[in-house]
Amino acid sequence: MAAIRLSDTVWLFTTGSLLGVLIEGLFCLIRYGHWETHVVSMLGPFCVIYGFGAVGFYTAGMLLQDRHTAFRFLIYAFIGTFVELICGWLLEHWLHMYAWDYSGNMLNYHGYICFSMTAVWGCSGLLFDKLIPRLHTFFGMFQGKAASIIAVVVAVIMLSDLVFTLSCINRWARRHRGLNARSKMEVIMDERYDDDYMQQRFCEWNFFDEKKTDR
Repeated sequence: MAAIRLSDTVWLFTTGSLLGVLIEGLFCLIRYGHWETHVVSMLGPFCVIYGFGAVGFYTAGMLLQDRHTAFRFLIYAFIGTFVELICGWLLEHWLHMYAWDYSGNMLNYHGYICFSMTAVWGCSGLLFDKLIPRLHTFFGMFQGKAASIIAVVVAVIMLSDLVFTLSCINRWARRHRGLNARSKMEVIMDERYDDDYMQQRFCEWNFFDEKKTDR
């Protein structure tokens, strides 16, 4: 089994985050007839949830490449479901928000996860299996000292974006509850990233006290 390098996970996280926006946009185009950009970042077109999922799928695929297909399906289904469960739980209990709601689906748990999406994640993981050899070719393009330095720079940028995103979302939630800014940075967030901006940026995110019923 080939070693899982930290630099490879950086490229995988970044490309997975980008592809996540594309996948969500295509899904909305097919299902609803219009494009929606579902980013989970303040800077750049990234959906970091897919980035974490891609890293999880890749790690599982590398570790379980010799295991039975049914077993790999279950592991991939668990990984995707676990990511949705944790993200959904944090959204509700930390921010009092939701970005998706499976309450109307069969065998759902608090609207965070449901049986049909668990099956989707399992199938997606098996499809991801087919990409692993191509990913190794892709990673092979980023070898040497210069590539390692670039990977570090990209990792710092993505981490900084993630921290900044969490800070802005947290301020959005506090502002919704009528809490005043606690620092100069939060004052700047209130001025530059007000409620209208945040709602447009995170178009599927809503507060539970303003829950939509149209979709």
